[in-house]
Amino acid sequence: MDSADPVAGSDPADARARLAARYPERRRGNVWWWVALGLLVAGVVGFFIWTRTEPTARAEVLAYETLSDSRLQADILIQKPEDAVATCTIVAIDRSASVVGSTVARAEPGRADVSVRVVIETIQPASVAQVADCALA
Repeated sequence: MDSADPVAGSDPADARARLAARYPERRRGNVWWWVALGLLVAGVVGFFIWTRTEPTARAEVLAYETLSDSRLQADILIQKPEDAVATCTIVAIDRSASVVGSTVARAEPGRADVSVRVVIETIQPASVAQVADCALA
């Protein structure tokens, strides 16, 4: 064996100890702390955004009926926060997809889901009713 080789003839345990001292193991514990911190920050930011978003109102046409060439009746379900007022614009549309009439449906505070029946005066026969817009007042 070569006398210049410091590892030759030495105890394998000593060689492992020297290698361990020279090349320490990576500390993996820090990664988990960063992951946990990142998840915590993401949760706090998500909760903040969720609680700060504006409440909205939505509406959908449940049923409609053509009463005459100049009138269409529609049953609307408006969903909103209980303590809010919502106004929704309902339009009547003819067979060529033109708006031939409109009206505003209003839901007062008290209940979150409000059913409203509206009659839309039209300038031509209408074939369908649609919700054009719905917002909190």
